[in-house]
Amino acid sequence: MSSLGFVHYTTKGQKYAGSKVMENVRQFYPDAFYMVINDAGEDRTDDCIKYNAEYYHSQKRMGYPEEPYGYSLENVLEFWERFYIACFRTNTTHLLYLEDDIRIIKPITFPEDVEVYSLPAGFPDGTPFPNGFPQAFMQHIYDYSGVWPNVNSYNASGGTIFNVKTFKDNYGHIVQWMKNNFDNVKYYMYQKMGWQDSFGTYFYLLSGKRYTTNPNFCNVYDPEGTNEFDYYGHYEYPQDYVVSKGIPDNIEYVHNDKRYYV
Repeated sequence: MSSLGFVHYTTKGQKYAGSKVMENVRQFYPDAFYMVINDAGEDRTDDCIKYNAEYYHSQKRMGYPEEPYGYSLENVLEFWERFYIACFRTNTTHLLYLEDDIRIIKPITFPEDVEVYSLPAGFPDGTPFPNGFPQAFMQHIYDYSGVWPNVNSYNASGGTIFNVKTFKDNYGHIVQWMKNNFDNVKYYMYQKMGWQDSFGTYFYLLSGKRYTTNPNFCNVYDPEGTNEFDYYGHYEYPQDYVVSKGIPDNIEYVHNDKRYYV
């Protein structure tokens, strides 16, 4: 039987938004595993006590990835190491990767055997996103994993649900693959290796696993400046991204809800 825990990567300067995320999660999951990963920002001990969360306060700050490459190899491995710790601490089959702009609307459902479950990774007509995986990188993944990637783009943003066992089982050899290949791929094949949405996707593809689109999760927006974030983004065939007012009833949780950001 599947179960869901939460690993929350906090943002420096957004302590209030982070506390509202914790409050929101506990409204729906009062007893679920919850771990806060602090990127050398403001102390979150008080919130972790209040909301019964484990606390990892790193003295090393990764900050935000920078164009064009995203994080360095060192920071990608740091990100994964923190996630690896959460995977060993949790008692759940899956972890939902929280950021300070996630909001749960209703209890979250997901397929029991899903590996990585998130936003669409490619246009509806099968065309890759502009920052999608080039054929050479997909071939590289296939040569390593023995499985051709089932997606040609990345989108494992905040809000993605990850299979815990798969991450633990494959962590060691994929870290070594990164040490052997990261810079060569980044400079000569695919620039976006260091972006979280990207490496959260290709970790599982390198593990020979499938990426699955979550139809009950979306990005939200606030074009009218009302701070309601009641517009949602969705893809229309063939390659259109549309922002519409009124979040559909099937949506269980959202990303990019920055109503509590300062």
